[in-house]
Amino acid sequence: MKSADLYQRFIARKRVSGLSERTVEAYNYAIQPFIEVYPEFPVSSENIESFIYQNQWSQQKRAFVHRHLGAFCRWAARQLKQDNPMLDVLKPRVKLEPIRYLNKEEIGKLYAAVSCNKKHQAIILTLLDTGIRVGELLSIKICNLDNDILQVNGKSGPRVVAISPAISQLLKAIAPSTGYVFNVDRHTIYRITSYYLTLIGFEGKKGPHIFRHTFAIHALRNGMDIISVSKTMGHKTIVMTEQYLRLAQKDITETHSKFSPLSTILEVR
Repeated sequence: MKSADLYQRFIARKRVSGLSERTVEAYNYAIQPFIEVYPEFPVSSENIESFIYQNQWSQQKRAFVHRHLGAFCRWAARQLKQDNPMLDVLKPRVKLEPIRYLNKEEIGKLYAAVSCNKKHQAIILTLLDTGIRVGELLSIKICNLDNDILQVNGKSGPRVVAISPAISQLLKAIAPSTGYVFNVDRHTIYRITSYYLTLIGFEGKKGPHIFRHTFAIHALRNGMDIISVSKTMGHKTIVMTEQYLRLAQKDITETHSKFSPLSTILEVR
């Protein structure tokens, strides 16, 4: 069967399930070149592996293509009642970067820094308060604002998240009368977040995802259970949430060893 025809059916089904256009673009970027090389499906595991590894790509891009091709091939194999060719394809190994997030002192500095600009304040405090993605932030409509509930639509489809009443009131105060709360693009969000993270002296990458990491770590430290954190953040599984949990637990252990009243005595012994 024509790979292009299968792919169009795959994307149509994804759109029906609520997949965002940004994620559709990601699938197109990963899979369209593959379809050009292999216009007929099924494709052997050897050919798929050759496509991924013979290109002069970084390991990050190979992993990206592998992940998206895997979803397509799994679906296509089910439709054609055939074995999934991706099962025997070597998965690229990618070194995970450490998760960076804001500590309480940095959050305090950030809160003070954004207080002079209500729109910037609304953007950053909403990201911190809810843990939503940039695309989800930009999907917020005036009609979807409540005192403690926020409806968003993004990578994982539509969902409802909790929001602090004070942040909800802030959004209502800066929003236009109809349409979306934030009439900006994602590049503007990146510039705003990068500016304030630089202003407070935050080291490392300065994208808005830092606020998502910060929400997860502090929510887990403050007692929110892992399932609730996973649902709030729109994770499809708790695998990603477990990474936050391990980091939160590691930080708690290190803090205890540093500040325990017995730490000095035990070190001497």
